[in-house]
Amino acid sequence: TFNCAKAQLIPLQEMQGIQDDDLIMALTGLAGGILNNGSTCGVVIGGAISSAMIRDKELAGQWTLEDEIQLLDEIRKDVAWFEARFGTCLCRERAEQNYQRITMIGLLNPRKVKGCIARTGASMAYFMEKYDSADERTKSKTTMGAAKRCEHCAQKILREIGRETGVGSKRVEQISIALDGGIGLSGGGCGALSGALMA
Repeated sequence: TFNCAKAQLIPLQEMQGIQDDDLIMALTGLAGGILNNGSTCGVVIGGAISSAMIRDKELAGQWTLEDEIQLLDEIRKDVAWFEARFGTCLCRERAEQNYQRITMIGLLNPRKVKGCIARTGASMAYFMEKYDSADERTKSKTTMGAAKRCEHCAQKILREIGRETGVGSKRVEQISIALDGGIGLSGGGCGALSGALMA
């Protein structure tokens, strides 16, 4: 696929024995910095969604507030790794690509494709190592009392659009928590906008 977000998600789904075509299709508009506008890199978005997908599998869909907090913290660390490795997680800040002049044909520019492939490959190696390490995430639980459930921007948009249209996926809604606060609370692409595009 020429979609960087999907190119990150699909192999990680296969590694985890997960097949969720709704989730793959939901990432269609999030490549190239969200609709090719140069915002948060689709590789970062695909990685964040993959982390949430894997967490959802581990929890069998039974999330607590602590699980959500832990996931967002994990994703923020992943975004920090990507920024340290590539200097930025925003497509528009890549030296080899001018998003002010990009067209659909420009998406096939060899320099852009080469950069995307390099980022996807490095990110995939990072996630493979991360999920091969059994000690990477703490699975212990602490009791947080009767904490209220949080509203998540992408999740709320997906839920409301689903209510209005009858089209949606509870699993995609749950996993969309990864997009909160601009991808793991990192201040990138808006979670509400990403949720609307996923819908």
